Amino acid sequence: MRCNIYKEQLRSAELFGKPVLYTEKQVQRESVPEDWHCYDLSGSGRDPDKPSALEDKTAWNRIATVLSPVPLKRETTLTRQIKNSFSLHEELLDLAGFCEKHHLESPSDPRKFILRPASSKEAGLFYSQMEPEEDAAAGTIGHVRLDFGNGRLHHSWWPHNDNRFNTPEFKAALQEFVDELRVRGPLQSDAAMRRWCYGYPEGEIAREQVGFIAETEDYRFCLRCTTMTGDYSYLYCYDLNQQSLEMDAQATEEGMTMGGMS
Repeated sequence: MRCNIYKEQLRSAELFGKPVLYTEKQVQRESVPEDWHCYDLSGSGRDPDKPSALEDKTAWNRIATVLSPVPLKRETTLTRQIKNSFSLHEELLDLAGFCEKHHLESPSDPRKFILRPASSKEAGLFYSQMEPEEDAAAGTIGHVRLDFGNGRLHHSWWPHNDNRFNTPEFKAALQEFVDELRVRGPLQSDAAMRRWCYGYPEGEIAREQVGFIAETEDYRFCLRCTTMTGDYSYLYCYDLNQQSLEMDAQATEEGMTMGGMS
């Protein structure tokens, strides 16, 4: 399970004499505020349930994760031994409450676009519609084909609906979305994409394919990631306002048809 550090309450703790927030859930590193620090606590082979070491991130003997407003180790230090420097309290605090208690400025989520794993019912959003009427009803703007050939992100645009929804406003939103995911998301690299896929198995929409969705007020971005090196990934883009207009028009047409039959 993953922790939403902006909405959930975490346990208060002290580590190396510094106040921290503690959770047994996973914390998305992309959600950590600017100038804050996130570390995993791991146990030892002798006592796997007692925090014995602090690391940036670990998959082995992980016990919990701590969030700190100050660094708890040097960047060049891989592991710092905890020894008797950790104490866990019963007090529950959300991030804003922790900042208020310790006279810190409450940070905001650095992400503008928050990806969530797709459900199996949403799998169709990650593929091209076969009929023009379906494409129009979905408000499909177009899709981007992506790959990491030679270690670089390459992309090509495929328009839908005669490219008529590809407005300057959409182009700006798409650029912002891709730019953010190249800094703090699965579009950083081929390896980062695989980490995201393996980290969200519930988003699997096909074999070796994991879907992620982000929405704004106007657009829906559906990113289909792959764990297969050299294979293409795809980003499908939808205009939610156009989709709503199509639904209203269809409902009106159906109402007129039903009225004519009565």
